[in-house]
Amino acid sequence: MHRKNKHIVSIEGIVIKQKSFGEGSRLITLIEKERGKMELSAFGSSKEKSRRRDALLSGNLISAVCYQKPTADTLSVREAKTVCSYPNIKSDLSKIAFFYLISEVLDILLAKEAPFMRYPIFTTVLDKMEIFARPAKYALSFLIPVMQDEGIFPHYSPDLPLSIQRATGENFTIETGCSRFIKVSQEKDNLDFWDSKELTVSTMQNLIYLISSIIKYNFDRDLNSIALIKIRQ
Repeated sequence: MHRKNKHIVSIEGIVIKQKSFGEGSRLITLIEKERGKMELSAFGSSKEKSRRRDALLSGNLISAVCYQKPTADTLSVREAKTVCSYPNIKSDLSKIAFFYLISEVLDILLAKEAPFMRYPIFTTVLDKMEIFARPAKYALSFLIPVMQDEGIFPHYSPDLPLSIQRATGENFTIETGCSRFIKVSQEKDNLDFWDSKELTVSTMQNLIYLISSIIKYNFDRDLNSIALIKIRQ
């Protein structure tokens, strides 16, 4: 993020959520490359003639110029342009579902205005999902280390089944493929590793249920994206 002066702020990040308020306005949540999760006010951006309308859609990588009012809690978007819209993700319901899963988990886990060190990996995940047909392996291999960073997802060890029971608060059954995936996700930082790998439906389901169970146990939140993923199976 680059500050032009104390009131004008330039940002770049991925829009993960938008919420309408007032007359034609939106509250935008994005993951900014330097400041992590941020909320922005975009007054009038939903109106048909607004030049910011298409740029501020969920799933876009954007650059924006914002104004910081001294009495306001959020930045106000003055200008916004799309850096990348990821059209292949948005035209594939399976990819949309896994982007939604990533967005939900990040929105729950990340504190506002705290640097997110895995931002470069986040953009690489989206690049991979844009190119390749199987989004699950990239999304899940990204979320596991993110949740480990927050201290709620157990690291791989011989005691992994017991650690997972403690993390979920239930007698969770972890499959061999799921255990192996966790181990590799913990060891491999380069997402290119997954390009030639396949993820079975059974392992994917076990991993998704594990992630949702951990989120539910720690935050008492349901992941709405799970329903969309199940519909696509």
